[in-house]
Amino acid sequence: MDQIDPFTQTSRTKPYSFPDLKRSTGEGPGKGPTRSNAFQRQFSASLNDGNRFGQPKEVCSPPWGSVDLSKNRGPEDDQHPDSEAYREIIDRLIQQNEQQLKAAYAKGREEGLKLGLEQGRGEGIDIGKREGILQGRAEGEERIKPLAGAFQEALNQLAVLRKIALYEARAEAVKLAFFIAERILGVHLRLHPDAMQHLVEKACVMATPSRILRVKLHPDAVEYYQNHPSLLSLPEDVDIIPDPAIAYGGCVLETDTGEIDASLESQLQVLLEALKRELELSRHADSAESLIGMHVDG
Repeated sequence: MDQIDPFTQTSRTKPYSFPDLKRSTGEGPGKGPTRSNAFQRQFSASLNDGNRFGQPKEVCSPPWGSVDLSKNRGPEDDQHPDSEAYREIIDRLIQQNEQQLKAAYAKGREEGLKLGLEQGRGEGIDIGKREGILQGRAEGEERIKPLAGAFQEALNQLAVLRKIALYEARAEAVKLAFFIAERILGVHLRLHPDAMQHLVEKACVMATPSRILRVKLHPDAVEYYQNHPSLLSLPEDVDIIPDPAIAYGGCVLETDTGEIDASLESQLQVLLEALKRELELSRHADSAESLIGMHVDG
């Protein structure tokens, strides 16, 4: 409020004066009523209950420091009778504000760390699972590779052995077939001696153009043809000689150039050897093909 200076007749501003807290609270002298305003009640409650916010005693230090208001105070503030009381109120308010800020900072930091830890743990678990699956798959493939190679090699060898066994079985089957055929034909010739006529005539054709000197037959066959001379047509100068070493149904011709074995057993043996050679060539061809396939697969 402006006042007139009686000496200078000029107006001057009345300096601000702090209210008397002791008087307003009824503790000091004065005639004013004992009452408190809203400002005093608020700060009196704050001063009487310094820890009413339930702040922890130990909190982490925030990145700011305490506010020092002493730099903003002038000499006239220290000379006022109530300046000490106001200073105490302001200091306590600042201290409470700092405690609240520290508590809020600590709580926010704790919640942030907890949230970050949970998120990091979840992401770490997912990443760990994916990496574990990939690593397990790679290790499994590395372990299986030698086993797969050995298994494939065993299969290839088994295939080769199977083919060898198959060809050996075929050879044995051919031998057995010829043996059975020889026995069947021998029995047939004994039951039908006249069938030997075709064997002897065929042998004579094979001897051409050599000159036939004599014909060797089994003794039983010679006896049969002597009893039935019309069944065997030979030149008159050809002798028929019995030979026990020749099987029944066999025939050996002696010519001026050598001997011709036209016996049934010999003919079957020739066929058997021919079939054996064919089987052997086929087996070697398949074995070479199998080895080439194994080399390509390896």
